[in-house]
Amino acid sequence: MRFKAEIQKIEAFLNVVRFFAAVGKQGVFAIGKEDFFVVYKDSLSQLYSIFMSKLSPLFSAFEYDGTEDHVYLEFSTDDLLRVMLNVKESEVCQISLTRSATKRVPCLNFKTNTDGMEVTQELIVTINKQGADLYHQPIEMNAQMDVSGQLHSMKQMKQALDKMAELSDEVVFSASHEGDIRLVCSSKQSKMEVVFSEQDHQPNFIFSCACQSGQFKKFFILEKLEPELCEYYYEKDMFFILKATTNIGEILIYIPVIQP
Repeated sequence: MRFKAEIQKIEAFLNVVRFFAAVGKQGVFAIGKEDFFVVYKDSLSQLYSIFMSKLSPLFSAFEYDGTEDHVYLEFSTDDLLRVMLNVKESEVCQISLTRSATKRVPCLNFKTNTDGMEVTQELIVTINKQGADLYHQPIEMNAQMDVSGQLHSMKQMKQALDKMAELSDEVVFSASHEGDIRLVCSSKQSKMEVVFSEQDHQPNFIFSCACQSGQFKKFFILEKLEPELCEYYYEKDMFFILKATTNIGEILIYIPVIQP
């Protein structure tokens, strides 16, 4: 098995890594001949997230050769974040799958060359041969969703959710046919409601779902990637799904719906 690549959009990939480090402690690289995914899955809460990259422009070179369609490499998101912070000033970062020089276990080498100084860092990984069964998407996005629409300003929604997460662990998301969005959370002492609308009318909300405010607000870490499009999807009684489309790929987070 062989994998090597060159990351050229380092700052953009760093922001993806920041998102996964906030979502959970362990991530998974799913690497194929024409695919590079980053996945997080919490088997207890069922929270799930995936980054589906565009090989170009994220990579300037990409090569995978293996007997399996994909190799699944589990890693610590905190360790990956430390590596990416150390290489963020470089123009290109070479990565390759090899064995650790000290621990004799699989690792990804991250190599940079700045001003004639070559620096190599290791990210210890675990190869999971059952990865295809463990880390697939809970719901295929080509399926017909019950509800879908576009989110409003990421900056404004992030500001609202940061405050709501301090007030309550639960937030209720509502939407109208006209694209209006309402966020509501409450505690024993108070209630907070924010409505996002670009039209001068009384919104008629036709759908609502509840989810954990802390999980919801993590999506807005992706604001730094300046997404071209941010959308939401709802699969009844299962998941509230948020999707950001960026110039280096798509990021989705599947947030379990809180049952009434």
